[in-house]
Amino acid sequence: GMKTFEPEAKQLIAKGLKRVHEGKITNDQLLGLLGARAAAVVKNGITQGDGIPPPNAPSTIARKGSARPLIDTGRLLDSVSWLVLVNGIEGSKSD
Repeated sequence: GMKTFEPEAKQLIAKGLKRVHEGKITNDQLLGLLGARAAAVVKNGITQGDGIPPPNAPSTIARKGSARPLIDTGRLLDSVSWLVLVNGIEGSKSD
């Protein structure tokens, strides 16, 4: 989940800032990489993690055929994305 992502994010930022300083990427690109990775971590937590509390009720499991919370139609999972705003203006996004 996001708690375990913090060390990875710090490392990504540190390496990314070095690449920005070297002129290899822009700040916007670094923020985009960080956003994309954070969205992937959230999606993975929903689909592969230990489960997000509270667990589904037995009636919910029977209706949707799965015990995994937050997954039914896939709309929530599809909506996890990221957006970089540069001075309040859209810089880059996930789609």
